[in-house]
Amino acid sequence: MVVDVNVAALHTECRSVIASVHRLHPLQFGLREECTQLIDQPS
Repeated sequence: MVVDVNVAALHTECRSVIASVHRLHPLQFGLREECTQLIDQPS
């Protein structure tokens, strides 16, 4: 599968969401972990 662009977009989206989550709920790391796992999956 060619997902380079999608992964890049997902990474940007996750970073944005993570930043918002950290602003609102600094101790909520579940979303960050899920995004990291999703981004780090072999394509």
